[in-house]
Amino acid sequence: MPIKTVENLDLAKPEQAHVGRDLPKKLAVAPEDISKPAAFVDKGSLVCFVAGVSQQNKSDVLNSTLLAQLAADKKYDRETDVMAWYKYYSEVLSKIGWVLSGYNWEEKKASQMSFTMDEAVLEIAAAALTGPEGAVIAATMTALKGLPKKDNRLQLFNHASSSDKAGNFQISACTETDGAVAMKTMAFYYNAKTSNTDVLFFSYDSASTTLTQSTQTQALDSDVYGAVRDAVLKKLGANATNFVLDLDI
Repeated sequence: MPIKTVENLDLAKPEQAHVGRDLPKKLAVAPEDISKPAAFVDKGSLVCFVAGVSQQNKSDVLNSTLLAQLAADKKYDRETDVMAWYKYYSEVLSKIGWVLSGYNWEEKKASQMSFTMDEAVLEIAAAALTGPEGAVIAATMTALKGLPKKDNRLQLFNHASSSDKAGNFQISACTETDGAVAMKTMAFYYNAKTSNTDVLFFSYDSASTTLTQSTQTQALDSDVYGAVRDAVLKKLGANATNFVLDLDI
């Protein structure tokens, strides 16, 4: 039963999830006008919503993907055991209502001597996403780039998605049609020779950095997830607010 699956999960504690000794100061998720796009730092993911996605669907996406991250972080090292991490992350999602396709990983070759991760993200998004989806990703990158380096949202994302010279993160764009939510996820992992603490805006040397990415479309079965929604919230506890921070886009 899916509820038992949720109840029996082991979740990473903050220090096991690369957050460090001190959690970023909690920022409450503010009520939003669903006629506007929205974006959130969801631990080591950036989750974006085009206009028209209901508050319930937003909450379901954010909580379910957070649960899968914390469960995968507990079982595997996010940066050094990437394939096992993604396999278990996907397994958790599939058991609580997400319909997934397999990851098809490709190494991205940079055309310049150096690049920043946000540039790579936007280039891939332009090819893989529709107009509104690409636009909300671009707005999210702009919002993050404008934040002070010590902003708690950047700190959370950087700590949760990377460690020294390696990283593993996801950027998703969500849409809703007739009440059903779909999510296009761009998944990334990288290895570099230079240490950094600024995943998206650090200037990486192309010759010494390997960036691998995959894009997939996922759909949430609301009936299946509806049966485990309360169990997910109970399992997450304070994580549901400590690890989910909203962005102004």
